[in-house]
Amino acid sequence: MQTIQLIQAYRQTGILQFGRFERSDGQFAPFAFNFLLLPSYPSLLHSTAEALRPLLPQPQPERLLASRSSVPLATALALTSNLPLTYPYGQATTVTNAFSIEGAYDIGHSTTLLDAQPEAESLLPLIETAARVGLQTQQVLCLVPPAPQLHTELEARGIQWAALLDLRACFAELHTQGRLPATLHTTLQTWLNPA
Repeated sequence: MQTIQLIQAYRQTGILQFGRFERSDGQFAPFAFNFLLLPSYPSLLHSTAEALRPLLPQPQPERLLASRSSVPLATALALTSNLPLTYPYGQATTVTNAFSIEGAYDIGHSTTLLDAQPEAESLLPLIETAARVGLQTQQVLCLVPPAPQLHTELEARGIQWAALLDLRACFAELHTQGRLPATLHTTLQTWLNPA
């Protein structure tokens, strides 16, 4: 499934919504994704995992680490790529570091971290916790690109990132197909390309 087909499917299922949505940083966005709905659409979950697989680095990492909100998608990706999956368990404040990441792993495993919609507040602590137990995050794989500040922070740590969706291109294609009104398209492009 091509990314434009995925965007259309996300829109049809309510995973992608347009409106006015408050973000964690207090800004309002003209769209929002709710990727927690993906497991309710198994074929779309599978198609998303298949679309992510080519974005994995080569050679493949030794482990896949899921963010809390991306465990279902990471499970699907682990099944399609045959990568062993690890994921956060409990709270680092209530369990020792050795028990805060679940799954079979050893010190020094190269790791790709999957977070559908990465935010610094949750992603960076997970990278640090993983490093404390020996999982070395080399790549962050996401559905939507990280915010510019997070992108800069990842680069500073020597961590690559790859995003499945180019939102500017996807929204432009929806507009070209007549599936997105001109005023909404202009609002989206303005928000994605701040002056």
